[in-house]
Amino acid sequence: MKNKIIGFYSKNKKLWQALLLNIIVLFVLVLLFYPRFQSKADIMMQSILYGVANQKASSHLLFSNILIGYLLKGLVSVLPHCPWYTIFHYFCAFLALWGISYVTMKQNKGYMGIVIAAVVEIFLGYECYIMPGYIRTAALLSAAGGYLIFYYIRQESRKFSIAIAGAGLCILGSMVSFRVFAIGTAIGVLLFLINYMILGQVWGRLKRYGMLILIVMVVSGGLFFVDRYTYHSQDYLADASEYRNSIEQILGYGYPDYQEEYGSELDLSEKEYTLLVNGIFAPKQNEDLNKLQYISQDVFGISFSKVNSFFKEIPIGLFKTGMFYCCLISGSILIFSQKTYWKYVVINAVVVMNLALLSLFLWVGIGYSWVYAIVFYPVCIFMLMGIRDIHKMRPQYLAVAFVLAGLVLYNLFSSTLIGSINEENIAQVLEERETDAQDKNKNKKEVYYVLDLDTYLQQFSVFQAYPKGLLDHEDVYIANGCYAILPEFERYMLSEAPSKENGRAWLYRPDWIQDSEIP
Repeated sequence: MKNKIIGFYSKNKKLWQALLLNIIVLFVLVLLFYPRFQSKADIMMQSILYGVANQKASSHLLFSNILIGYLLKGLVSVLPHCPWYTIFHYFCAFLALWGISYVTMKQNKGYMGIVIAAVVEIFLGYECYIMPGYIRTAALLSAAGGYLIFYYIRQESRKFSIAIAGAGLCILGSMVSFRVFAIGTAIGVLLFLINYMILGQVWGRLKRYGMLILIVMVVSGGLFFVDRYTYHSQDYLADASEYRNSIEQILGYGYPDYQEEYGSELDLSEKEYTLLVNGIFAPKQNEDLNKLQYISQDVFGISFSKVNSFFKEIPIGLFKTGMFYCCLISGSILIFSQKTYWKYVVINAVVVMNLALLSLFLWVGIGYSWVYAIVFYPVCIFMLMGIRDIHKMRPQYLAVAFVLAGLVLYNLFSSTLIGSINEENIAQVLEERETDAQDKNKNKKEVYYVLDLDTYLQQFSVFQAYPKGLLDHEDVYIANGCYAILPEFERYMLSEAPSKENGRAWLYRPDWIQDSEIP
């Protein structure tokens, strides 16, 4: 028995080393940093899942596949106080990083392979463990899946299980976010085609293994259809079916700058527009949702002003993005490597990266930092594919690359190190704030309280499951009009703005919103 265990370990040594590396990176990051959701879309999905409105868990996650919703709903029903939404995304990220580190270590012998894998793991792990979100998770799964599939296609491994694992990661990524999967896959395939065209092997390889890629696309498309059919076939989810793409665009991907035409066509001032695109509005017979839909559609389209904005925002945005430096380090190693053709691949990768960023800026909206993951993850993985036999490189080049990595990591992460974690109970804090509001308005006969739910929940750790019935207070309403598309939240929607005249007061609001009103 002992010999069998030793033999199994020796045969799959790199696999277990990669597993151990990922466990270490995960625990170190979680111990040093305070994980929080950066996207309001993730907060919204977790609020829906845990039934903060009506104490009933819901599978209608809106932005991820309904099948994932069914799975998480079942888990919540078994262990309601467990943060299943976070665990699911951590599990997906862990699988993807495990696959990435395994292939990286297989391509590079000795301790140098471990070092490279560790550096990439820290960059990607920080993004997906400390600032988790469905966009990042979907991008990572898609990129990792492509990495494993094309590693197999290159015949560097004859284990078909690697290709199956890669296909599984891609399909899972499409379920987390089909839009991210589609965009990331398009970028990844273009990069890999460039590689094989340079090597002169593209058509033979694709003919041979194209069926595997086709199966991934068909299965992913089928799951996407199941999700869409589920929402369209249920009458009580009619608003969710109609408006969820617009809400995802606003909350997840960004929105255009205020245009003068919004004043004449939508009757929106610039102040009202700012509140609306941040999800702060009181829906009036879907009037505001229709405005939101109009604005989200206006994202799509090319104009001179958008191109001008791109060159003003993107270069600066790159230097604020950790994965840009990860790509830079990987590209530097490739340029100094002994494989000449990879220098041309790096150049092409840079071209594709910039074209992808421009396209996303013009057509999808790239207003938030986590959207950069859609581009940088496949580009980074593409660079990793070329880093092979690194132990043959000149040590001075490697030293420069890893010093650069150390400086970047310290600069990016040192400011977010934590000393303590907020352990306040959500319901308790809500009750305290409600009491304070009552004291301030004790002379009024009737007082209603307004809560910016997304901003309030954003301050808490991702490991804290939202209590069921969080909003179960008689006179508490939420200012987040995006929730109006779900029937569970209908009871908590505002019909008018809070003001001194109508006895409404803020229970919790973002600092940038004035006390007086909501459009």
